[in-house]
Amino acid sequence: MGHERLPSLPKSEKWQKIVSDVAATSANECTTEEVIQKTAQAIDSRFRRLHLDPSIQDAFYFLLLLTVAARSNNPEAALRDSGINLQGKSATPLNLAQSVSSFMRKEAASREYLELAKYATAIALAKFYRQEGSQLDLFRSKDDPFTIWRKASDGRGFCLLARQFFSAFTTEYFKYFLDREASAVLPTVEAREAFQSSLEAHVDRVTRHSFEVSKITQSFAAGWYNKKVVKETPSRKTITGFLSIAFNKIRDSLGRREVALK
Repeated sequence: MGHERLPSLPKSEKWQKIVSDVAATSANECTTEEVIQKTAQAIDSRFRRLHLDPSIQDAFYFLLLLTVAARSNNPEAALRDSGINLQGKSATPLNLAQSVSSFMRKEAASREYLELAKYATAIALAKFYRQEGSQLDLFRSKDDPFTIWRKASDGRGFCLLARQFFSAFTTEYFKYFLDREASAVLPTVEAREAFQSSLEAHVDRVTRHSFEVSKITQSFAAGWYNKKVVKETPSRKTITGFLSIAFNKIRDSLGRREVALK
């Protein structure tokens, strides 16, 4: 990715077998669940370093600052003070997602990680807003989006937002690596298109798998938030430490998981 382009993409026989398995799913040569497990194993080492990428750090910091601002008497001003400028727009998921790009550092080490982090942030914002918004009672207005973002400003709410972020990132990570390797090894346009069709047919299962695996971050995220964020905004170093533990929890879960998906 970016500085890690083709030279460091997995080229092992294991990775080649993953591509073959996905491409052959219609022939039942390998179940989708097995493909997902092999993918997780093949990219295992990369999860060890994800917390070091500046774009991933910035994306998570963005979500964190949103929850801190939501506790303020003037959330919009608090966001501006933190470097998140909505240009006078309402704090809807779409407007927040559009402001992520300007918040992130320009010297991204990896263009691909930058796009994955932005996408995961947008998905996390949209899913949390939709889920928590549907739970508001009839006597509370959704006219102010911060009515919903305030629900993410404690450990219980933040761990749900964080889980959506890790789930979305993991899903796109799987798809990215499979697609890149397929483009490198499948011989024809027709073969790559068949591969894409097979992959898209299983996206729901990949997404469900990622969401289930990301659950392991919830209790840890809730405790960390209550300890480190409720009273003050944590430093970048503290956030990087959290991301290291969270991604390694996901990595460990992917490595251990043996139960077939339903």
